[in-house]
Amino acid sequence: MLTRAEDAVRVLAPAKINLALAVGALQPEGYHRVATVMATVSLSDQVILAPSEDDSLAVEGPFAKGLPAGEDNLALKALRLFSDAFGRPQGWDGVALTLHKELPWEAGFGSGSSDAAAVLRGLAFLKGPQGPSTDELLDLAAELGSDVPGLLLGGLVEGLGRGEKVRPLKPPPPLPVVLVAPPFRLSARQVYDVWEERYGPRAGEPQDRREWQTFMEEVRRQSWEDVWPLCFNDLEPAVRSLLPDLDPYLALLENETVLAFGVAGSGPGLYALLEDGAAAGRLAARTRQMGAWAQTGQLLPGHRPPERRRGR
Repeated sequence: MLTRAEDAVRVLAPAKINLALAVGALQPEGYHRVATVMATVSLSDQVILAPSEDDSLAVEGPFAKGLPAGEDNLALKALRLFSDAFGRPQGWDGVALTLHKELPWEAGFGSGSSDAAAVLRGLAFLKGPQGPSTDELLDLAAELGSDVPGLLLGGLVEGLGRGEKVRPLKPPPPLPVVLVAPPFRLSARQVYDVWEERYGPRAGEPQDRREWQTFMEEVRRQSWEDVWPLCFNDLEPAVRSLLPDLDPYLALLENETVLAFGVAGSGPGLYALLEDGAAAGRLAARTRQMGAWAQTGQLLPGHRPPERRRGR
Protein backbone atom coordinates (compact mmCIF):
# COMPACT_ATOMS: atom_id res chain seq x y z
CA MET A 1 0.00 0.00 0.00
CA LEU A 2 1.47 3.31 -1.10
CA THR A 3 1.71 6.14 1.44
CA ARG A 4 3.51 9.46 1.20
CA ALA A 5 5.07 9.96 4.61
CA GLU A 6 6.04 13.55 3.82
CA ASP A 7 2.34 14.46 3.62
CA ALA A 8 1.33 12.70 6.83
CA VAL A 9 -0.42 14.62 9.60
CA ARG A 10 -0.11 13.84 13.29
CA VAL A 11 -2.95 14.61 15.71
CA LEU A 12 -2.85 14.10 19.47
CA ALA A 13 -5.87 12.39 21.02
CA PRO A 14 -5.87 13.33 24.72
CA ALA A 15 -7.42 11.45 27.59
CA LYS A 16 -10.34 12.95 29.48
CA ILE A 17 -11.58 12.89 33.03
CA ASN A 18 -15.05 13.78 34.26
CA LEU A 19 -14.82 16.34 37.05
CA ALA A 20 -18.58 16.10 37.49
CA LEU A 21 -20.98 13.48 36.17
CA ALA A 22 -24.66 13.56 37.08
CA VAL A 23 -26.81 10.78 35.62
CA GLY A 24 -30.51 11.13 34.96
CA ALA A 25 -33.41 9.04 33.79
CA LEU A 26 -33.18 6.40 31.08
CA GLN A 27 -34.73 7.70 27.86
CA PRO A 28 -36.94 5.73 25.44
CA GLU A 29 -34.07 5.82 22.93
CA GLY A 30 -32.02 3.72 25.33
CA TYR A 31 -29.59 6.25 26.77
CA HIS A 32 -29.41 8.11 30.08
CA ARG A 33 -29.51 11.87 30.27
CA VAL A 34 -26.32 13.21 31.80
CA ALA A 35 -24.82 16.49 32.89
CA THR A 36 -21.04 16.40 32.88
CA VAL A 37 -17.94 18.54 32.88
CA MET A 38 -15.02 16.83 31.21
CA ALA A 39 -11.43 18.00 31.11
CA THR A 40 -8.76 16.86 28.69
CA VAL A 41 -5.36 15.75 29.96
CA SER A 42 -1.93 15.92 28.32
CA LEU A 43 -1.59 12.11 28.23
CA SER A 44 -2.67 11.03 24.77
CA ASP A 45 -2.79 8.59 21.90
CA GLN A 46 -1.35 9.70 18.57
CA VAL A 47 -3.28 9.49 15.31
CA ILE A 48 -1.41 9.64 12.00
CA LEU A 49 -3.24 10.35 8.74
CA ALA A 50 -1.35 9.70 5.50
CA PRO A 51 -2.40 9.63 1.83
CA SER A 52 -2.90 6.18 0.40
CA GLU A 53 -4.54 4.30 -2.44
CA ASP A 54 -7.25 2.97 -0.11
CA ASP A 55 -8.62 3.65 3.35
CA SER A 56 -6.94 1.54 6.02
CA LEU A 57 -6.32 1.34 9.75
CA ALA A 58 -3.26 0.10 11.62
CA VAL A 59 -3.00 -0.05 15.40
CA GLU A 60 0.31 -0.05 17.26
CA GLY A 61 1.73 0.86 20.62
CA PRO A 62 1.54 -0.42 24.21
CA PHE A 63 -2.26 -0.75 24.23
CA ALA A 64 -2.79 -2.03 20.69
CA LYS A 65 -3.35 -5.64 21.75
CA GLY A 66 -6.97 -6.70 21.52
CA LEU A 67 -8.20 -3.40 20.09
CA PRO A 68 -10.50 -3.95 17.09
CA ALA A 69 -8.87 -2.68 13.90
CA GLY A 70 -11.79 -3.30 11.56
CA GLU A 71 -14.99 -1.47 10.75
CA ASP A 72 -16.04 -1.49 14.42
CA ASN A 73 -13.16 0.82 15.33
CA LEU A 74 -14.48 4.29 16.07
CA ALA A 75 -11.55 6.01 14.33
CA LEU A 76 -12.32 4.22 11.08
CA LYS A 77 -16.00 5.04 11.49
CA ALA A 78 -15.01 8.71 11.86
CA LEU A 79 -13.04 8.53 8.61
CA ARG A 80 -15.98 6.96 6.78
CA LEU A 81 -18.46 9.48 8.18
CA PHE A 82 -16.30 12.50 7.35
CA SER A 83 -15.51 11.24 3.84
CA ASP A 84 -19.18 10.61 3.07
CA ALA A 85 -20.11 14.11 4.23
CA PHE A 86 -17.19 16.20 2.95
CA GLY A 87 -15.00 14.02 0.76
CA ARG A 88 -11.34 13.17 1.17
CA PRO A 89 -8.46 15.65 1.30
CA GLN A 90 -7.53 17.06 -2.10
CA GLY A 91 -5.35 14.66 -4.06
CA TRP A 92 -5.90 11.76 -1.64
CA ASP A 93 -7.52 8.60 -3.02
CA GLY A 94 -7.61 7.06 0.44
CA VAL A 95 -6.47 7.71 3.99
CA ALA A 96 -4.11 5.43 5.89
CA LEU A 97 -4.84 5.80 9.59
CA THR A 98 -2.33 4.73 12.21
CA LEU A 99 -3.37 4.74 15.87
CA HIS A 100 -0.49 4.72 18.32
CA LYS A 101 -2.23 3.57 21.49
CA GLU A 102 -0.55 5.03 24.56
CA LEU A 103 -3.76 5.09 26.62
CA PRO A 104 -5.64 2.15 28.13
CA TRP A 105 -8.99 1.58 26.46
CA GLU A 106 -12.26 0.71 28.22
CA ALA A 107 -10.87 2.50 31.27
CA GLY A 108 -13.09 5.60 31.36
CA PHE A 109 -10.47 7.91 29.82
CA GLY A 110 -12.31 8.21 26.50
CA SER A 111 -9.39 7.02 24.38
CA GLY A 112 -11.52 5.52 21.60
CA SER A 113 -13.74 8.59 21.42
CA SER A 114 -10.67 10.83 21.46
CA ASP A 115 -9.12 8.88 18.58
CA ALA A 116 -12.31 9.42 16.57
CA ALA A 117 -12.32 13.13 17.40
CA ALA A 118 -8.66 13.36 16.37
CA VAL A 119 -9.49 11.82 12.99
CA LEU A 120 -12.19 14.44 12.44
CA ARG A 121 -9.81 17.23 13.45
CA GLY A 122 -7.05 15.90 11.21
CA LEU A 123 -9.31 15.60 8.19
CA ALA A 124 -10.72 19.09 8.74
CA PHE A 125 -7.16 20.43 8.97
CA LEU A 126 -6.28 18.77 5.66
CA LYS A 127 -9.39 20.22 4.04
CA GLY A 128 -8.27 23.72 4.96
CA PRO A 129 -10.59 26.73 4.51
CA GLN A 130 -12.94 24.65 2.36
CA GLY A 131 -13.44 22.21 5.20
CA PRO A 132 -16.42 21.87 7.54
CA SER A 133 -17.26 24.36 10.27
CA THR A 134 -16.93 23.50 13.94
CA ASP A 135 -20.70 23.06 14.17
CA GLU A 136 -20.67 20.64 11.24
CA LEU A 137 -17.85 18.67 12.86
CA LEU A 138 -19.77 18.56 16.14
CA ASP A 139 -22.79 17.12 14.32
CA LEU A 140 -20.59 14.33 12.94
CA ALA A 141 -19.01 13.79 16.34
CA ALA A 142 -22.44 13.37 17.96
CA GLU A 143 -23.23 10.58 15.49
CA LEU A 144 -20.11 8.73 16.61
CA GLY A 145 -20.67 8.77 20.37
CA SER A 146 -21.59 10.77 23.45
CA ASP A 147 -18.01 11.69 24.41
CA VAL A 148 -16.76 12.52 20.92
CA PRO A 149 -18.12 16.11 20.72
CA GLY A 150 -16.51 17.13 24.02
CA LEU A 151 -13.22 15.57 22.99
CA LEU A 152 -13.46 17.35 19.64
CA LEU A 153 -13.55 20.68 21.49
CA GLY A 154 -10.94 19.81 24.13
CA GLY A 155 -10.10 21.76 27.27
CA LEU A 156 -12.90 22.09 29.81
CA VAL A 157 -16.31 21.24 28.36
CA GLU A 158 -19.86 21.00 29.66
CA GLY A 159 -21.96 18.22 28.15
CA LEU A 160 -25.73 17.76 28.42
CA GLY A 161 -28.29 15.48 26.77
CA ARG A 162 -26.44 12.19 26.46
CA GLY A 163 -23.23 14.24 26.65
CA GLU A 164 -23.25 15.41 23.03
CA LYS A 165 -24.71 18.90 23.62
CA VAL A 166 -21.47 20.66 24.44
CA ARG A 167 -20.15 24.09 25.18
CA PRO A 168 -16.61 25.15 26.11
CA LEU A 169 -15.84 26.50 29.57
CA LYS A 170 -12.96 28.62 30.76
CA PRO A 171 -10.25 26.12 31.73
CA PRO A 172 -8.64 25.75 35.15
CA PRO A 173 -4.88 26.08 35.70
CA PRO A 174 -2.76 23.28 34.17
CA LEU A 175 -2.64 21.26 37.37
CA PRO A 176 -0.80 17.94 37.62
CA VAL A 177 -3.00 14.89 37.04
CA VAL A 178 -2.38 11.22 37.76
CA LEU A 179 -4.29 8.71 35.65
CA VAL A 180 -4.53 5.19 37.06
CA ALA A 181 -5.79 2.09 35.26
CA PRO A 182 -5.99 -0.88 37.65
CA PRO A 183 -5.65 -4.33 36.06
CA PHE A 184 -9.41 -4.90 35.78
CA ARG A 185 -11.89 -4.70 32.93
CA LEU A 186 -15.39 -3.29 33.12
CA SER A 187 -17.86 -2.28 30.42
CA ALA A 188 -19.85 0.92 30.52
CA ARG A 189 -23.01 -1.13 29.89
CA GLN A 190 -22.45 -3.13 33.08
CA VAL A 191 -22.01 0.05 35.09
CA TYR A 192 -25.09 1.79 33.71
CA ASP A 193 -27.19 -1.36 34.20
CA VAL A 194 -26.27 -1.47 37.90
CA TRP A 195 -26.86 2.26 38.25
CA GLU A 196 -30.27 1.93 36.59
CA GLU A 197 -31.30 -0.92 38.88
CA ARG A 198 -30.36 1.01 42.02
CA TYR A 199 -31.13 4.63 41.20
CA GLY A 200 -32.91 4.82 37.85
CA PRO A 201 -36.54 4.70 39.01
CA ARG A 202 -36.16 7.92 41.01
CA ALA A 203 -33.77 9.77 38.69
CA GLY A 204 -34.84 13.12 37.28
CA GLU A 205 -33.13 15.76 35.16
CA PRO A 206 -29.42 15.72 36.07
CA GLN A 207 -28.91 19.46 35.62
CA ASP A 208 -31.70 20.13 38.13
CA ARG A 209 -29.70 18.48 40.90
CA ARG A 210 -28.45 20.85 43.58
CA GLU A 211 -25.08 19.08 43.59
CA TRP A 212 -24.64 19.86 39.89
CA GLN A 213 -25.86 23.42 40.19
CA THR A 214 -23.49 24.17 43.07
CA PHE A 215 -20.57 22.71 41.14
CA MET A 216 -21.37 24.78 38.05
CA GLU A 217 -21.75 27.99 40.06
CA GLU A 218 -18.15 27.64 41.28
CA VAL A 219 -16.89 26.68 37.80
CA ARG A 220 -18.46 29.78 36.29
CA ARG A 221 -16.89 31.91 39.02
CA GLN A 222 -13.50 30.30 38.30
CA SER A 223 -13.23 29.63 42.02
CA TRP A 224 -11.12 26.53 41.56
CA GLU A 225 -10.19 26.04 45.21
CA ASP A 226 -13.94 25.70 45.83
CA VAL A 227 -14.55 23.54 42.75
CA TRP A 228 -12.24 20.65 43.59
CA PRO A 229 -14.01 19.47 46.78
CA LEU A 230 -17.28 19.45 44.82
CA CYS A 231 -16.16 17.01 42.10
CA PHE A 232 -18.44 13.96 41.92
CA ASN A 233 -19.37 11.00 39.76
CA ASP A 234 -22.79 9.38 40.10
CA LEU A 235 -21.45 6.17 38.56
CA GLU A 236 -18.79 5.60 41.21
CA PRO A 237 -20.99 3.54 43.59
CA ALA A 238 -21.96 1.22 40.73
CA VAL A 239 -18.33 0.84 39.66
CA ARG A 240 -17.22 0.04 43.21
CA SER A 241 -19.99 -2.51 43.70
CA LEU A 242 -18.93 -4.32 40.53
CA LEU A 243 -15.22 -4.11 41.37
CA PRO A 244 -14.54 -4.29 45.12
CA ASP A 245 -10.85 -4.76 44.27
CA LEU A 246 -10.84 -1.10 43.22
CA ASP A 247 -11.21 0.05 46.84
CA PRO A 248 -7.50 -0.18 47.81
CA TYR A 249 -6.60 2.10 44.90
CA LEU A 250 -9.24 4.64 45.88
CA ALA A 251 -8.12 4.42 49.50
CA LEU A 252 -4.56 5.25 48.43
CA LEU A 253 -5.75 8.30 46.49
CA GLU A 254 -7.95 9.40 49.39
CA ASN A 255 -5.06 9.22 51.85
CA GLU A 256 -2.80 11.39 49.70
CA THR A 257 -2.79 15.18 49.61
CA VAL A 258 -4.92 15.56 46.50
CA LEU A 259 -7.28 18.30 45.38
CA ALA A 260 -9.78 15.85 43.88
CA PHE A 261 -9.90 12.17 42.98
CA GLY A 262 -12.36 9.58 41.80
CA VAL A 263 -13.50 7.21 39.10
CA ALA A 264 -12.99 8.40 35.53
CA GLY A 265 -16.26 8.19 33.60
CA SER A 266 -17.68 4.68 33.87
CA GLY A 267 -14.34 3.36 35.12
CA PRO A 268 -12.49 1.39 36.10
CA GLY A 269 -9.80 4.03 35.56
CA LEU A 270 -9.16 6.59 38.29
CA TYR A 271 -7.77 10.10 38.44
CA ALA A 272 -6.25 12.41 41.01
CA LEU A 273 -5.60 16.16 40.77
CA LEU A 274 -2.70 17.57 42.74
CA GLU A 275 -0.94 20.89 43.19
CA ASP A 276 2.61 19.55 43.00
CA GLY A 277 4.17 17.66 40.11
CA ALA A 278 6.69 15.82 42.29
CA ALA A 279 3.88 14.57 44.54
CA ALA A 280 2.00 13.42 41.44
CA GLY A 281 5.03 11.41 40.36
CA ARG A 282 5.31 9.74 43.75
CA LEU A 283 1.62 8.88 43.75
CA ALA A 284 1.86 7.34 40.29
CA ALA A 285 4.83 5.26 41.42
CA ARG A 286 2.91 3.95 44.42
CA THR A 287 -0.06 2.89 42.31
CA ARG A 288 2.27 1.14 39.86
CA GLN A 289 3.63 -0.85 42.79
CA MET A 290 0.07 -2.09 43.31
CA GLY A 291 -0.04 -3.45 39.77
CA ALA A 292 -1.75 -0.55 38.01
CA TRP A 293 -0.79 1.43 34.94
CA ALA A 294 -0.26 5.00 36.12
CA GLN A 295 1.10 8.11 34.42
CA THR A 296 1.30 11.81 35.23
CA GLY A 297 0.15 14.63 33.02
CA GLN A 298 -1.60 17.95 33.39
CA LEU A 299 -4.93 19.55 32.59
CA LEU A 300 -5.04 21.03 29.10
CA PRO A 301 -6.49 24.43 28.16
CA GLY A 302 -7.35 23.12 24.69
CA HIS A 303 -5.98 21.17 21.74
CA ARG A 304 -2.63 21.44 20.07
CA PRO A 305 -3.28 21.86 16.34
CA PRO A 306 -2.56 18.98 13.98
CA GLU A 307 0.95 19.06 12.56
CA ARG A 308 2.54 17.83 9.38
CA ARG A 309 5.36 15.38 9.91
CA ARG A 310 8.02 13.47 8.04
CA GLY A 311 8.25 9.77 8.56
CA ARG A 312 5.78 7.63 10.46
